[in-house]
Amino acid sequence: MAKNEVEEIDEEYTLDRVPPNVGLSYVGIAAILFVWAVQPATLIGGGIIGANVPIIAAIIGILLGDLFLGIISIPIGYMGQRVRYATGMILRYIMGHVGSIVPSILEASVMLGWATFCWWIWSNAIGVLVANGILGLAPTDPAWGSIFNTWYVIGLILATVLATLAMYKGLQGFQWISYVGTPALLILMFYITYKVVANVGGWSALVAMPPPAAAAGGVAMGVTFAMVIAIGSWINGTTVMSDFTRMAKTKWGGLFGPFPALVIGESLVLILAAVSTAGYASVLGENAYNTLFVAMTLGRGVTIVTAVLFILMLFTTNPTTTYSSSLQWSNVFKTRYWIPFILMNIASAVLAAIIQFTVGAMAAMIFFLNTIATFLPALGGTMIAEYWIVRRGKFPDTPWECIRKFNIPAYIAWLIGTGVNWYSTANNIGAPGVNGFLAALVVYSILGIALRSYIPMTKDEAAKYGAEM
Repeated sequence: MAKNEVEEIDEEYTLDRVPPNVGLSYVGIAAILFVWAVQPATLIGGGIIGANVPIIAAIIGILLGDLFLGIISIPIGYMGQRVRYATGMILRYIMGHVGSIVPSILEASVMLGWATFCWWIWSNAIGVLVANGILGLAPTDPAWGSIFNTWYVIGLILATVLATLAMYKGLQGFQWISYVGTPALLILMFYITYKVVANVGGWSALVAMPPPAAAAGGVAMGVTFAMVIAIGSWINGTTVMSDFTRMAKTKWGGLFGPFPALVIGESLVLILAAVSTAGYASVLGENAYNTLFVAMTLGRGVTIVTAVLFILMLFTTNPTTTYSSSLQWSNVFKTRYWIPFILMNIASAVLAAIIQFTVGAMAAMIFFLNTIATFLPALGGTMIAEYWIVRRGKFPDTPWECIRKFNIPAYIAWLIGTGVNWYSTANNIGAPGVNGFLAALVVYSILGIALRSYIPMTKDEAAKYGAEM
């Protein structure tokens, strides 16, 4: 490693290779990623699907989208376990040590967006816990607004302070709560969904209902829309899987650690939230997107349990999200992860306040998910093509050996894949996300092999090709 860029080695190996004897078992990696996927913030994506898509089409779209994410997580996760560097450092190999800055900023910004929505839900949970769970107020009560908003702000302050303290535990410190919190949240969501289905007259009645958006005079969406939201909910997490699988002690943690989280955990949460929203949107309106408001219709006991679980789970999952974002900023500014970690916590709290008090959260979420679903699948295709096809599973010992500033063919493939994804999504052609991923994978496989002599990665490679030319 270049001594002038990084002086010391930290326990999280922000810019260093994780030693082979350091890390987590398959169960540890799978647990961290499962709890990251089974989180309250994912419920909003399911709510968007349930409000716009007939329930059977919604379930099909969710399963297809998450299956795609699970499949591409295998080569990306295994790459991280083999290379043992964070995603930002792997991008130095692939895009160049200057070219890696743009995708790192994009990845970090998307993670900041998710962290913002996590703290938005966290603070909603604290506001609902106090206003409804403890004081017994309903949203229609005159005192609701002032009490809820006051505790919402207190929640944001608590979030910033507590998450910063959690930073000192690092990635391995987030493991313990997942064994209890994840099954508890799933049991709660199954219970809420069961009550919602029973209240609308059973499963057959729910299936026969038009989606709330169509019932209100809008247009019902289909499987494609559900896939876009499902992929958008976790495509960013999929492309940064190396941040976590680099800590896997065995190849199984890299290969299949992410798969249960995406295909089982993510799908369950999205489906349960979609059913819940579809059943209660006619009663709660836009508030049906928020599981906390659905819980309030089922009694104060359910509200208290839901709010407490949300608070505990988000305290675990959001530091994990911010952790990954901080690793990307570390690659940009060549600094240890704790500096951007603190700054990202503060920024996400400020943005959560803006969303609550000045911006329509659901409209912002839809735009956010659609945007990341357009840009990031192609980046995943480019990463896989470079490591597994062009480089045949081999990188130099360290990213600091990479001499190229920009890998122009990689950028070309990324932009072409993004364009294909945008066009096919806008015109309802094929499977959204999959199109851009495959386009970038194919384009860079061809360009990377054909132009490898023009984009040498190391000085030795440059000398080799220079001698042959």
